[in-house]
Amino acid sequence: MIYYNLEKIYTASRIENKYALAMVVSTRARQLSEQKGRGLEGEGSERFITHAIEEIEKGNLSIRTEAMDANQNAAAVDAR
Repeated sequence: MIYYNLEKIYTASRIENKYALAMVVSTRARQLSEQKGRGLEGEGSERFITHAIEEIEKGNLSIRTEAMDANQNAAAVDAR
């Protein structure tokens, strides 16, 4: 298992907090897993999560949040 300094990542990428980071990572990992014909090294969903974190860390994603209502936010993630 690979360990990342998530506080450093969400601070550097201007994500509000670690919970918002978790939403962004899960959204991007889902996008990667649903892309047909795209293979990543390694096996299973853990590799998609690792790849999503690495993209955020490198600044390869455009992240925007949209308010759904007073208490919820939706994260949209686009690869650059």
